[in-house]
Amino acid sequence: MTEILVFRWITLIAWFAFMIFYFRGGSALFADIHTSVSTTGSYDSTLLLMLMAIVCLALLPGQLMACLGYSRALGWAEQRLVVGAGMMLCFTGIIAACWVRFCFLRQFWAGSVKKHASQQIIEQGPYRIVRHPLYAIFLLIYAGIALASGTWSNLLACGLLMTGYIFLTAYEDEFLAENLSGYKAYQQRTRYRLVPGVW
Repeated sequence: MTEILVFRWITLIAWFAFMIFYFRGGSALFADIHTSVSTTGSYDSTLLLMLMAIVCLALLPGQLMACLGYSRALGWAEQRLVVGAGMMLCFTGIIAACWVRFCFLRQFWAGSVKKHASQQIIEQGPYRIVRHPLYAIFLLIYAGIALASGTWSNLLACGLLMTGYIFLTAYEDEFLAENLSGYKAYQQRTRYRLVPGVW
């Protein structure tokens, strides 16, 4: 097995294990999506989350096909440096996502746009830099998966997911500004949603 295939298999296994651990096998995510409409009153954000969950699940067979050689990678994606960089981006993103969720969000984490009864504004760590650091980290993870697999299907899926997170930040900002005291002031203090100095 070539190094490129090893990198692809490692990326696939890491992503699959992360999905099981982080989203409790999907149960946490789909439970949150189920309650999103009643919490936010927004069908748009719920539909967006459902579509993103479906596309996210579709990444796994796409990665497996690339690992087994049934999906041909694009020419530039057959380079060891590119696939290795993708694997490292994915790994770095997974570690960072766990760090943000378990060290900063803790009980306030949710798989959908909603507000906890005792929710507070978090401004420590990465939340001083961008308002949605977890979403920014997921952009890195998906970029890593796209580079590691290098197939058209996964590039498209990762692109759709990254676009989805951009729209999701808009829904979440609007909802929290209306429902969480002090969030509008936090938006003024932390100006950027996803990318420091850009947006």
